[in-house]
Amino acid sequence: QYKHTFNMMISPTLIAALKDFEKDLLPEQKRAMEAMRLLLPDWTNYFQDICQLNDLCKQGHKFFTSSSLQTADLPKGKTWQWNQSRSKKKLSVPNTLDISFCKLNTRKSRGCTERSPSYKVWIFQLQFIQEDTILYFSWCEKGVPAIYESTPKQQSTQFLSYCGPEQFMSAHFYPDPIEQITLNDLSFLKEFTDICTAHQLGWVQ
Repeated sequence: QYKHTFNMMISPTLIAALKDFEKDLLPEQKRAMEAMRLLLPDWTNYFQDICQLNDLCKQGHKFFTSSSLQTADLPKGKTWQWNQSRSKKKLSVPNTLDISFCKLNTRKSRGCTERSPSYKVWIFQLQFIQEDTILYFSWCEKGVPAIYESTPKQQSTQFLSYCGPEQFMSAHFYPDPIEQITLNDLSFLKEFTDICTAHQLGWVQ
């Protein structure tokens, strides 16, 4: 159960002001602002104390938190890190709310040859002036796709494609915690990958 230690009432006037901002934003910025705006009146039901990597990377996942979502503070992969693709967009509702938000992609960590996953995540910082409170919002527009409707083989292939072998091996697809899964056990996926990836994973000689 997630908890929060502060309470704020979001007024219809504030929501209307946020909607008014959208007409001057780029199309992708407008989508992100709308995603945040629609959930803000009910933010307590989308609140998380802790931000974990899978929270950021699950496609379509949205949440608010009081934990810092500054780029340098975000959890990242062992072979990749977050990259802010352009400067932050800043907006203000006078005496009420200061907003800054940006889009994050990924890039390979220095010295790594494995390609970084293809993620697009929007991060908002909402500073409520009268309450002297900062709230963060995250929306994963592109990330690990919903896999519950696919077959087990499709699940494995999708997750491997988006996350790479490191995250794949740590994912909880298998309910039995005693069973040990190795990369060799996954060699049936080689037909779905290019020859370089299959060779890197040891599935071909």
